[in-house]
Amino acid sequence: MDLKTISLLFPGLHWLALNYHHGDHHFQHGIGRSALFEKVVILELGTSKLNELFVQWIASFLGCCPKLQRLTIYATVSEAKSQKDFQMIGKFTSSMIDLMRQFSFVDVKFEFSWKLLFPEKKLKHNVHLCNWLFFSWR
Repeated sequence: MDLKTISLLFPGLHWLALNYHHGDHHFQHGIGRSALFEKVVILELGTSKLNELFVQWIASFLGCCPKLQRLTIYATVSEAKSQKDFQMIGKFTSSMIDLMRQFSFVDVKFEFSWKLLFPEKKLKHNVHLCNWLFFSWR
């Protein structure tokens, strides 16, 4: 079911939660202006990979939820291994700050989980540790 259909079938929807899947053709192009979530006041958006397309996807939702009051962004960040990884995290953060300046009336909360991976050669079992960081920006 696409987002336009959801917006038409559930005009009273006030809480919407979706996950961005990198490579999903529908999400790469945003939701467009065809879907309008007039009564959505709580929006939760998540991803397992931070990138510029995710920021654009978030921006398209902000434009389609005129009564939005609270936005929560969930993201999993793998252990940064290179300068490029750190640059992507920095670029995402800068893009989100620029975007949210346009929507200062929305209470924004970020929930990042860090996935630390240890190579199997060093440990008997592959271990995945998750640390969470929560912060709000308004």
